[in-house]
Amino acid sequence: MIEADDGDGLRYLCDRILAELPTSAVAITENVREAFPDYTLVSKEEHYQHVLEQEIRLVTSIKESRAPNEEDLKRAAALGRLRARQGVSVASAIGAHQACYQELWKIMQSTSSDQGVLARAATAMWSTMLEITTEVAAAHTSTRSLQANEITLRHRLIELLGDRPEDDETEAVAKGLRFDPRGRFVAAVVRGGAVRTDDVGELQRRFSRFMSPAIAVRRGLEVVLVCQGTDAVRVAAALREEWPQAHAGVGLARMGLAGAATSIDDADLALALVDREHPVQQFEAVWLQAALLAQAARLGPLVGDLVDVVGQQASLVDALAAYRDHGFSIVDAARQLQIHPNTVTYRLHRWEHLTGMDPRTYEGMNRSVLAWLLTRSRGAEAGPAD
Repeated sequence: MIEADDGDGLRYLCDRILAELPTSAVAITENVREAFPDYTLVSKEEHYQHVLEQEIRLVTSIKESRAPNEEDLKRAAALGRLRARQGVSVASAIGAHQACYQELWKIMQSTSSDQGVLARAATAMWSTMLEITTEVAAAHTSTRSLQANEITLRHRLIELLGDRPEDDETEAVAKGLRFDPRGRFVAAVVRGGAVRTDDVGELQRRFSRFMSPAIAVRRGLEVVLVCQGTDAVRVAAALREEWPQAHAGVGLARMGLAGAATSIDDADLALALVDREHPVQQFEAVWLQAALLAQAARLGPLVGDLVDVVGQQASLVDALAAYRDHGFSIVDAARQLQIHPNTVTYRLHRWEHLTGMDPRTYEGMNRSVLAWLLTRSRGAEAGPAD
């Protein structure tokens, strides 16, 4: 125990605590995370580093017998803004700071028995806590207010892109969200069954970490994602990694706000072609099927009753798809389906007999694919996706 009756005792106490903080901050962080569940939104390592920094700043100010300086207050405000963006409530953010101070006070009490030293430390600590938590609260509240405004802007941008993408208001809103209106945009549409309403904020936060700027907006049962600073391949990969159960369509990277609107359309069309084997589809990979499906009403009469055949002949559709996907190779299609090549040949002949469409010809294959797509769009079981 430390015994001191002057300023040296306080400095010595602070030096002892500073030396132990890298270790004691681990336990402090764990206690805060247990007491405030909001902090599951913050990685443990990041949280530890912030606890350590704030505790070092606090103990240093006590050691130097001073109030928080400009840098201390600046860092506290930055932390308040960060916690707001991460989704930590202001009550949890303030409560966590108070809990850290309480844990530090316990450490001081266990390190020194000198009541004079402890009294000076307590006075400085609680005075500092008031200034720091006030700064954290103000910055957090301000950020939340800005976030509310930004959420409104995100929804407005999606509305405007669907209505008048090249309007002056659309450009102003896009700039307000830090987009370059003349830059390259990529859009994705995620099916709502895979992303809950309360996941939209998390989707926004995750994508904003490595794609900037990026917005996520709920649209009915789906979520629309629009971003810059990336490409369609990276967006698709991120969706597969972050939400492996999600169904999503990803549009082409396109220039300007009109391009952003078209990329959303691309994503909608690609989303219509997802299934269990291909939960994330890029428009670039399925553009032909997507374009055909987009013209379903116009092209439907070309296949007539063929749609009914598709819905009833799953094994024939499997053979047709494998044959097409493997460059019209009977052998490769059979290898994929794990059946004899003669069986594939038989099924193609059977398809021609039932539909009048020879899948070994360009015209026959195109009409067969169109029939399969129309069946799929009507909710029928039509075989594997592309």
